[in-house]
Amino acid sequence: MAYDLYIESSGKSLEKWKSYVESSPLLIASPKAEATNPRTGEVISIDTPDAAKSENGLYFSPNNTSNGLVITISNPKEPDIIFLKKITKELGGTLVGDEGEEY
Repeated sequence: MAYDLYIESSGKSLEKWKSYVESSPLLIASPKAEATNPRTGEVISIDTPDAAKSENGLYFSPNNTSNGLVITISNPKEPDIIFLKKITKELGGTLVGDEGEEY
């Protein structure tokens, strides 16, 4: 079962997020998400204009909500939490799990 983490309450706008990604050595802009079908080999891609990836494969998907910018990190592993806390601190936000627990 997939478990996501979220960077919330950063006070950042989508534009500030994009500027952060451009200037960060930790993240790379990822304007397209691609996956390969393991049975057919077909590559499927979708546009993700504001998303980013880290060198270790974490995917960051920002969304504007009524509570401000929320950045979803899909399926992080336990060792990734220290890395995610560093990014969260730089953004001035809070790292939260699917069940509302803070990290």
